[in-house]
Amino acid sequence: MRTSANISALSVFSRLLLGLSVSLFVLSGCRELDETGAPIRDAGLDLATISDGSLRDGSATDLVSPDLSWPAPMPPPASCYQRSSGVTGIQVVLRVDQYMGVKTGRNGPHEIVHGTIINTPWVYKSSIVDTSNVEVAMNIQTATDMTGLPKEIPVRTGERLELEGEYIPKATANATTALGPAAVIHFTHDPCGYAVIGGVKYR
Repeated sequence: MRTSANISALSVFSRLLLGLSVSLFVLSGCRELDETGAPIRDAGLDLATISDGSLRDGSATDLVSPDLSWPAPMPPPASCYQRSSGVTGIQVVLRVDQYMGVKTGRNGPHEIVHGTIINTPWVYKSSIVDTSNVEVAMNIQTATDMTGLPKEIPVRTGERLELEGEYIPKATANATTALGPAAVIHFTHDPCGYAVIGGVKYR
């Protein structure tokens, strides 16, 4: 009789312990719900959140949080990563600050845009990047050079351009915008780059 009472007490205790364990497990998985009944996301725990300034050679981004509207990294051929010392291949989204028109020099006509880099999906050597203030020189096709823009394509202040090309840091670029010393992005055409203007990609 005493043994039966001990077993019964042990059984009750085991059930209570199991019930308590299950309750704690369920409560630990509970999260605060929003008005739709979905769990509220904690950005601090979201592994997809990207820290500001997290540039890394070969694959870079400078977003505080992920934005699916930004382009994916699209590296050019490896021969374009760093054609010479002190420059680097780069892919950016640029906000247009000022449209400067077309200038013709020893390398033919180029459409010039002053702007600010607002996103960097890819860069080969981030340590070379010394400013987000840039002058962009986009080649315009001629009879002897059929790469780049087919003609002048004016852009407006505030417009966003997606560009890939070669970045020359402000320390050696000898360029200036209204914001001061600027880097230069050029070679935005085959085989090392492209320009997306108004949703159209030019190579």
